[in-house]
Amino acid sequence: MKKRIKYMYETGNTSLLQIIFSSESMGDFLNKADFIQNISDYDRNMLLELQETQQQIADEKQTLENQQTSLTELQ
Repeated sequence: MKKRIKYMYETGNTSLLQIIFSSESMGDFLNKADFIQNISDYDRNMLLELQETQQQIADEKQTLENQQTSLTELQ
């Protein structure tokens, strides 16, 4: 995800409509539409994976804090 965002920032924000409307034929149009769909699916999956990872980290952090509290009380 980080690499994708960096690439988008460095190359500028090309409009998806601009890509589609630059098609020279119906086949080219369909290829570009499929390409855009694949990119969108990939981005969506990476975002979901990032959100899941962040949730796992938050859960682990809470567990560790609870364990630390318990150990401090025992000490």
